[in-house]
Formats: sequence, C-alpha cells, structure tokens
Amino acid sequence: MTPDVESWAATVRRLIRYDEFVQRVRRHRTTDVLEAVAAASVVLTERDYGDRRDAPFTDNVQQWSLSAVAKAAIVAGNDHRSHAVTEDDLERMCETFINVEEPFTHEPNAPGSLAAFLIRTAYEQFPSQLSVFEELARTQALLADAVSKTAQNVITPAFWDDALGCSLTDFVGVGLLLNIGALKNGGYYDPGWLSQPNFGPVLDHLPKDVIEPVAARHFLASREMFRRTAHLHSIEDRYLRRFEFNPLAVHPFVQQPDGRYIGPSPRYALTRTSPTGLYYIGLEHGGTTFSQALGAVFEQYIGAQLGLLHPEITLHDVEYERGKKAADWIVVLPKAVLIVEVKATPLTAAARVGTERLAEDLDRAPGRAIEQIDQTSALIKQRHRALSNVPADRPIVGLVVTLEPYFQCNSDLVWARPESETPIVLAASRELEALVTIADAGVDEFLVDLVRDEELSRWSLGRAVAKHQCRRNPILDQAWSRYPFRSVDQNTAA
Repeated sequence: MTPDVESWAATVRRLIRYDEFVQRVRRHRTTDVLEAVAAASVVLTERDYGDRRDAPFTDNVQQWSLSAVAKAAIVAGNDHRSHAVTEDDLERMCETFINVEEPFTHEPNAPGSLAAFLIRTAYEQFPSQLSVFEELARTQALLADAVSKTAQNVITPAFWDDALGCSLTDFVGVGLLLNIGALKNGGYYDPGWLSQPNFGPVLDHLPKDVIEPVAARHFLASREMFRRTAHLHSIEDRYLRRFEFNPLAVHPFVQQPDGRYIGPSPRYALTRTSPTGLYYIGLEHGGTTFSQALGAVFEQYIGAQLGLLHPEITLHDVEYERGKKAADWIVVLPKAVLIVEVKATPLTAAARVGTERLAEDLDRAPGRAIEQIDQTSALIKQRHRALSNVPADRPIVGLVVTLEPYFQCNSDLVWARPESETPIVLAASRELEALVTIADAGVDEFLVDLVRDEELSRWSLGRAVAKHQCRRNPILDQAWSRYPFRSVDQNTAA
C-alpha cells in the first residue's frame, strides 16, 4: 500500500466505535427518530426525482446513513427519552455513523484490505442509488415472463402464490402502494386507509383482502420482530458491525405506538418486490430447488435480451462433447462474436462485507464463467464441428452476466481475475438491459472498443454505456405494463 493511502486511512476519520454511534441515536425517542429519518428520506427521494431542487441537509444525510440510524433506533432505542430530534441532531447522527470505524481504517496494510473496503462501501451505498423502474420491471420480465418460456416446473405462478400469498404482479402492486403512500404521508402507512372512501379506486386495482394479509406477512413488523431479525444477523467483529444486515430489507415498515406503521426509508418497500428481495423469499420457500431453477430462468431472460440485438446467429447450450456444453449463449453480430455466460447466484453476505469469502465467491461464479467463455472461444477458433457455423474471423468478446450487480468487481483493485485469452467484461443484468438498447453505435463495435481500452474496460459496464444514447428496453416496458398502478410514471415510481 502506498504511503498516501496509509496516511488517508489513518487520518480521514475521527474513528468512532459502533456502540458510540448507537448511544448517540439512543438519546432520542425511537418514535421521534423514525419520524425524522422518514421525513428526510422523503425529501431526498423528492429531490432525486425532480420534485424539489435541493435538500436542507449536508452530504452526511444519505439514504444509506438514514437507514443505519433507523436500525439503531429500533434495535437499541426506546421511547423513554425527552430530547426532541432536530435537523441538527439528525445530521450529527448520520455524521457519527459515517465516522464509525471499519477494518480498513484499523488494518490498512492487511492483505486484500483495499478490495474488501471497496466492496463494503459499494454494498453499503450503491443499492439505494439503483433506478427503480428497471428493478421492478425485471421482477415481471424475469420471474413471470421468462418463466413461461422454460421447461423447469419449480418457479411457477403457483409457487409465487404459495410463497407470497398472492400473484407476483399483485405483490409488486402492494409494494408500490406502500411506497407511494409513505412518500405522500411523511413515511407513514396506516392500514385504516383501506376503509376510507377515497381508496376505492385503489381497491379497484388491488383488493383489500389481498393488500392486508400480504402487507402483514411481507412488509409490516413490530419493533420486537425487527429486533429479532437484527439479532439473527448480528456480527461479533466490532469493525464490521456497521455493515450488519439491516432488517428494513425484510421489514420495511415498523409499527409505531399509535398503531400506524412507518417506513424509515420507503424505498425498501420496492426493494422487497425486486428480484433481489424475491430471490431470498423464493430461497426460503423453495430452497436449493428454487435457486437451481432460477439459473435456467435467468438464462432464458438473458437470451431474450440478447435477441434485441437481432443477431445473425444465436446458439444456446451447444453440446460439443457428450456431457460437455459450451457457454450459455453465443451471439454472432456483424463485427463481433459475443460469448455470454450467465450466473444468477449473488455474492453471499460474508463476501459483501469483505471477508475471505469474497475471493471464494468470485472464483466460484464469475471465475468459473470466465473459464467457460475461454473454452468456448478456443472451440470457435479451432473450428470445432459443433460450432462450425460461428465465424472465426471476427473479434470475440466475453460477457459474464450476473443477476445482481457485483459492485466494483470488474476492477483489478477488487478482483485479480483469472488469466484469460478472451477479453471479458463483467455485467449485471441491468447493465445488459441498457447495453442492448444502445442507439448511437453498434453494440458489437462498442464492446470491441471497450475491451481494447485498458482503463475503460475496468470500469463498470454501466458507466461506459451511460456515455451513449439508448432506446427504451421493450422487454422491460412490456413487463411494467402488467402491473396495477402502472400509470405511475416509470421514471418516478419511487
């Protein structure tokens, strides 16, 4: 590690123990903290979607720091306090959290410490920055539309009915209802709203006998239930405590003393209905049979996205020897051949906080995918009879497509990936969804130029695609059109 980085690690923060942060939050009534957090989260959302010009906070107040304050208040706080929560108090709580110690500031020279720091920071901050439309539209496009085109019989409409207590589309509808209601009411959701006459138009789209049990089962929780979930995911390492799982991901709304429910960060109601949230619901309901079936469904989904490129040739799961298959997809475009390997498995919780599991997870999923792409590339160049219709005179580019983003993992700073004869880019599903809609350049030319650029090729694919003009993705648009409340503007659904 360079002296500059060592100096930064030693001085950038006045280090604070996580317990000190918790004590700072506990000065105030839990009810008041949650109301202040929710109000600030609503303001930030309004700013992000153009409903207001700015927010009356410093940069310390972010969705991710607010969520951490809410968690600390619910887990460790109570309502037997007398200090009101001012804007300055909220600023100080968020600032204190940002300055909580973490492993990199403790041991900056430890092997892999920089990579682990980048991963932790990314998974702490980036998820709340993902645009909502793609996340929700992908739920329908992947877990319903693509499902109908696969031979697997695990993930079916009946599976979701059992796991969710309603259809997939209604589940997203409940999440949208809770999110939008909270954004319009200072973070609050009151079950009593459903009995009001003005909610008649809502109930025309989504019946009360669907909303109430589904909300209670998947979105609403008591403070005690929230604390139990937090305890199940607690981390003993003092330097990793700030990165513990936040139960808002599974309990987006928590009951207040007056019986109403508050969403400290209403965005979590939508995260619950995204493929990320549904992956864990499906895994809990169906176990490994679900995760195995999801692999086949995700392959189908990525194949549909690749079809938007109108390739000359598309090959899927070609068996080149008995029991041996080439990469998932081979797509022949006018100026390049794309070899695409698909991996639906997300990073484990231990990997996301930068433990030794990170290297294991990367080798297990994208690392193995790189090997499969290289093997397929060699078969093409050797003119193997199973792939004889694939041109061997065009540049070959490999894409490893993951369901969830593997934040920062395309960078050498995080992952010293296996040596490869084929230039390969790591892409999340949302990045591929954008890639296939590039309108001001050929996608094949774009990718060839990208992998030849030593610096740009180590960026996230999304950053590179963002430099180009893109059309709307018709698969996502069609999926969105199936939802209740679909008249909500697609770009401002949150």
